[in-house]
Amino acid sequence: MIDLKNVYITYFKKSYKIKIPGSDLIIKTPICTAPFGEEIYNGKCIINLEFCDNFDFLDIIREFEKNIHVKFPEDFGKNKTLYSNIKDRSINDKKVYHIRTHIANKNLVGIEPNKKMEVELKMDSIWENMNEYGVCMQIVKITYI
Repeated sequence: MIDLKNVYITYFKKSYKIKIPGSDLIIKTPICTAPFGEEIYNGKCIINLEFCDNFDFLDIIREFEKNIHVKFPEDFGKNKTLYSNIKDRSINDKKVYHIRTHIANKNLVGIEPNKKMEVELKMDSIWENMNEYGVCMQIVKITYI
Protein backbone atom coordinates (compact mmCIF):
# COMPACT_ATOMS: atom_id res chain seq x y z
CA MET A 1 0.00 0.00 0.00
CA ILE A 2 1.22 3.51 -0.75
CA ASP A 3 0.88 5.71 2.31
CA LEU A 4 -0.74 8.93 1.07
CA LYS A 5 0.03 10.88 4.24
CA ASN A 6 3.60 11.51 2.96
CA VAL A 7 2.53 12.27 -0.62
CA TYR A 8 2.09 15.82 -1.81
CA ILE A 9 1.38 17.47 -5.15
CA THR A 10 3.29 20.47 -6.41
CA TYR A 11 2.68 22.65 -9.46
CA PHE A 12 5.68 22.66 -11.81
CA LYS A 13 5.88 23.84 -15.45
CA LYS A 14 2.15 23.56 -16.20
CA SER A 15 1.69 20.18 -14.52
CA TYR A 16 1.04 18.74 -11.09
CA LYS A 17 3.96 16.63 -9.88
CA ILE A 18 3.62 13.83 -7.33
CA LYS A 19 6.29 13.89 -4.62
CA ILE A 20 7.22 12.52 -1.24
CA PRO A 21 9.53 14.41 1.15
CA GLY A 22 12.98 14.60 -0.39
CA SER A 23 12.34 12.54 -3.52
CA ASP A 24 10.06 11.12 -6.18
CA LEU A 25 7.52 8.42 -5.38
CA ILE A 26 8.98 5.26 -6.94
CA ILE A 27 7.57 1.74 -6.59
CA LYS A 28 8.92 -1.58 -7.85
CA THR A 29 6.66 -3.91 -9.83
CA PRO A 30 6.55 -7.66 -9.51
CA ILE A 31 7.66 -9.65 -12.57
CA CYS A 32 5.89 -8.48 -15.71
CA THR A 33 6.35 -8.30 -19.48
CA ALA A 34 5.88 -5.68 -22.18
CA PRO A 35 4.08 -7.76 -24.83
CA PHE A 36 4.11 -5.02 -27.46
CA GLY A 37 7.43 -3.38 -26.58
CA GLU A 38 7.39 0.35 -27.20
CA GLU A 39 4.31 1.91 -28.76
CA ILE A 40 3.46 5.42 -29.88
CA TYR A 41 0.22 6.83 -28.46
CA ASN A 42 -0.76 10.48 -29.02
CA GLY A 43 2.79 11.17 -30.14
CA LYS A 44 4.35 9.77 -26.95
CA CYS A 45 6.31 6.59 -26.39
CA ILE A 46 4.42 4.28 -24.03
CA ILE A 47 4.95 0.80 -22.66
CA ASN A 48 2.04 -1.39 -21.60
CA LEU A 49 3.27 -3.59 -18.76
CA GLU A 50 1.40 -6.90 -18.58
CA PHE A 51 0.65 -8.79 -15.37
CA CYS A 52 -0.80 -12.31 -15.44
CA ASP A 53 -0.80 -12.71 -11.68
CA ASN A 54 0.19 -10.78 -8.56
CA PHE A 55 -3.06 -8.88 -8.57
CA ASP A 56 -2.21 -7.47 -5.11
CA PHE A 57 0.19 -5.07 -6.86
CA LEU A 58 -2.58 -3.97 -9.22
CA ASP A 59 -4.84 -3.35 -6.23
CA ILE A 60 -2.14 -1.04 -4.78
CA ILE A 61 -2.05 0.96 -8.03
CA ARG A 62 -5.87 1.09 -8.23
CA GLU A 63 -6.10 2.29 -4.64
CA PHE A 64 -3.48 4.99 -5.26
CA GLU A 65 -5.25 6.22 -8.42
CA LYS A 66 -8.60 6.20 -6.66
CA ASN A 67 -7.43 8.11 -3.58
CA ILE A 68 -4.86 10.58 -4.95
CA HIS A 69 -7.63 13.17 -5.41
CA VAL A 70 -7.47 13.94 -1.66
CA LYS A 71 -4.10 15.61 -2.36
CA PHE A 72 -5.36 17.78 -5.24
CA PRO A 73 -5.38 21.55 -5.03
CA GLU A 74 -8.85 22.83 -4.20
CA ASP A 75 -10.26 23.27 -7.73
CA PHE A 76 -8.30 20.57 -9.53
CA GLY A 77 -10.24 17.56 -10.80
CA LYS A 78 -13.65 18.82 -9.70
CA ASN A 79 -16.51 16.99 -11.44
CA LYS A 80 -14.06 14.85 -13.42
CA THR A 81 -13.79 11.08 -13.74
CA LEU A 82 -10.66 9.07 -12.97
CA TYR A 83 -9.11 7.50 -16.07
CA SER A 84 -7.20 4.48 -14.77
CA ASN A 85 -3.93 3.27 -16.26
CA ILE A 86 -5.00 -0.32 -15.58
CA LYS A 87 -6.80 -2.14 -18.39
CA ASP A 88 -7.75 -5.79 -18.65
CA ARG A 89 -8.18 -8.25 -21.48
CA SER A 90 -8.59 -12.00 -21.89
CA ILE A 91 -6.08 -14.30 -23.54
CA ASN A 92 -7.25 -17.90 -23.97
CA ASP A 93 -9.89 -17.39 -21.25
CA LYS A 94 -7.25 -16.07 -18.85
CA LYS A 95 -7.53 -12.49 -17.64
CA VAL A 96 -4.41 -10.36 -17.93
CA TYR A 97 -3.91 -6.75 -16.89
CA HIS A 98 -1.91 -3.93 -18.44
CA ILE A 99 -0.61 -0.76 -16.86
CA ARG A 100 0.08 2.04 -19.32
CA THR A 101 3.39 3.74 -18.57
CA HIS A 102 5.72 6.26 -20.16
CA ILE A 103 9.51 6.22 -20.41
CA ALA A 104 11.32 8.69 -18.13
CA ASN A 105 14.83 7.75 -19.18
CA LYS A 106 15.47 7.98 -22.94
CA ASN A 107 18.27 5.38 -22.48
CA LEU A 108 15.57 2.77 -21.86
CA VAL A 109 14.45 2.64 -25.49
CA GLY A 110 14.60 -0.77 -27.15
CA ILE A 111 12.33 -2.59 -24.69
CA GLU A 112 12.33 -6.28 -25.50
CA PRO A 113 8.77 -7.53 -26.10
CA ASN A 114 7.60 -10.42 -23.91
CA LYS A 115 10.83 -10.59 -21.90
CA LYS A 116 10.29 -10.98 -18.14
CA MET A 117 11.33 -7.93 -16.15
CA GLU A 118 10.93 -5.97 -12.97
CA VAL A 119 10.34 -2.26 -13.36
CA GLU A 120 10.76 0.77 -11.14
CA LEU A 121 7.80 3.09 -11.73
CA LYS A 122 7.74 6.74 -10.80
CA MET A 123 4.32 8.12 -9.93
CA ASP A 124 5.18 11.25 -11.86
CA SER A 125 2.28 13.62 -12.30
CA ILE A 126 -1.45 14.20 -12.62
CA TRP A 127 -2.99 15.10 -15.98
CA GLU A 128 -6.45 16.39 -16.71
CA ASN A 129 -8.65 17.22 -19.66
CA MET A 130 -12.21 18.53 -19.89
CA ASN A 131 -13.81 15.40 -18.39
CA GLU A 132 -11.11 13.19 -16.88
CA TYR A 133 -7.91 13.10 -14.84
CA GLY A 134 -5.29 10.42 -14.26
CA VAL A 135 -1.86 9.55 -12.94
CA CYS A 136 1.11 9.59 -15.31
CA MET A 137 3.51 6.75 -14.45
CA GLN A 138 7.04 6.68 -15.83
CA ILE A 139 9.48 3.80 -16.09
CA VAL A 140 12.79 4.82 -14.53
CA LYS A 141 14.57 1.45 -14.44
CA ILE A 142 14.15 -2.00 -15.98
CA THR A 143 15.77 -5.18 -14.70
CA TYR A 144 15.42 -8.16 -17.04
CA ILE A 145 14.94 -11.53 -15.34
